[in-house]
Amino acid sequence: MFSTPFIALWLAVLAGIAWPPRAVGTVARGEGPSELALAAGLRALQQHRRHVSQRKIWTLIDYDLPFTSVRLWVLDARRGHTVKLASRVSHAWKSGPLFATSFSNTPGSELSSLGSYVTAQRPYDGGYGRSLRVRGLDRGQNDNALARAIVFHPDLGMTHSAGCFMLPGADARRIVDSIAGGSFVYVHGPQP
Repeated sequence: MFSTPFIALWLAVLAGIAWPPRAVGTVARGEGPSELALAAGLRALQQHRRHVSQRKIWTLIDYDLPFTSVRLWVLDARRGHTVKLASRVSHAWKSGPLFATSFSNTPGSELSSLGSYVTAQRPYDGGYGRSLRVRGLDRGQNDNALARAIVFHPDLGMTHSAGCFMLPGADARRIVDSIAGGSFVYVHGPQP
């Protein structure tokens, strides 16, 4: 019948969400992260500081927002956590069509995971293009990220992933290269 991405697109249109979504770096006033997501990310950053080697920037992803929205922000830690880059980012197709509502740490689940991550030192050119590995820092919540091969990579026209953080193709290289080097990533979402 209809594919999940097709249904998600129509849900976005019905909800009045802009399509196509804006690209990286085009954040208007008020389109930064919510205070709730920012506060949660800052608490997690403080908790996991010892694992972070690149402390100039960090990344916040807010899965409380639909996949059609700008919901990834690269923040400048030296300038009051101001937005340096912003973009759309996918969630896993089994986590929900428009909003991510189901999460797992289990290999093969094809679900997204919430929580704290640290990026690899260097990007690599993989099957999806410029990619960057992440290591989950929260035991039982996302610590299987390496085993699950959860990475940042270009979307190649797809709307949902099997758990990875897919970025618009035009923006992926810029974001991946910016956050490489052991920076912190916090994925905020619906709390149980």
